[in-house]
Amino acid sequence: MTHQPGLWTTEDDLMIQRVGEPGFYPVIVFDLDGTLLRGTTVSLLLAQWLGQTEEIAALERAFHAHEISNSVVADTSAGWLAGQSTADAWRVLMDGTWIAGMAETFRALADAGVSLLLGHRLITFNRRGYPGSGAAPRDWRAHAADAAELVESLDVAPVAVVAHSSGAIAALELAVCRPELVGSLVLLDPAFGAAHNLTPAFAGAVVKARLLWLVGRRRRAIDGWLRFVTSYSTGGSAFERMGEERREALRANAEGVFADLASGDGSHIGAAELASIRAPVNIITATLSPAFLQKTSAALAKRLPSATTRSLPGAGHAMAFDQPDELLAELRIALDASSSPAVDG
Repeated sequence: MTHQPGLWTTEDDLMIQRVGEPGFYPVIVFDLDGTLLRGTTVSLLLAQWLGQTEEIAALERAFHAHEISNSVVADTSAGWLAGQSTADAWRVLMDGTWIAGMAETFRALADAGVSLLLGHRLITFNRRGYPGSGAAPRDWRAHAADAAELVESLDVAPVAVVAHSSGAIAALELAVCRPELVGSLVLLDPAFGAAHNLTPAFAGAVVKARLLWLVGRRRRAIDGWLRFVTSYSTGGSAFERMGEERREALRANAEGVFADLASGDGSHIGAAELASIRAPVNIITATLSPAFLQKTSAALAKRLPSATTRSLPGAGHAMAFDQPDELLAELRIALDASSSPAVDG
């Protein structure tokens, strides 16, 4: 048997490790290729809670023997979860930390009929520039137009839009240009108007990262940027605390990240346009994020007087990594006020 944090595997059998025993890591791993189980702690939890130890062990053995594809694994396990009540599915999925492949996982579970947000249909939006979605348009209006097309194609308007970091720019653009599609906004550490909320650390990090990117030292560029943007005001960073698998998953987003940095800070959306937003806005700020994000959140809240502001203690910009349960609780509070489907941008 090999043992790593969050991973238990054997050659032949699924090993059950009970909650609370030494060595138990409540980590739920979904690979970026869509694989749901494959020797991870979630398979142990599912085996215990669903009473399907043998079925799950057999599924994993078949995958390792290359008899079935990762999509079959994902679809089968999602089907098992879909058979549970909403409360049970929530308990199974949210008792651990989510890492990697969230879009693929949410998509598989949504297709199987599981509501992860207790009554809200979850729709994931993978913006252009990020893996699997083509070249970046380097234009926030184009991202908003893509989101509008997605919402209209699914006929789900109005939606509650949940956006993190620079994704908030696209969310605000959507709310301004297509207000009939947006029921509410939940903005997590919004990086809107960053150029007007500069700090020496932020300016230095952006310049260094973009120079390294331009001269072809791309791994150093993305590592340096991620180390800075996930840094804590108390020292250290989430990027340094993450496992190598998760760091590699974030590095895969490099093209999209640097395209976003080159697309502007959203200042093209003027004060009058922001004031025209009628949808409820919730701004959630991580208390340990870099100072420029504290400033962008506060500045945006002032420009949206009706916005509700909340904080996420103990979290940096990598909110879902730092405080996953607390973040989900905040999302439930924000979304409970809306009956709209939730779009994760």
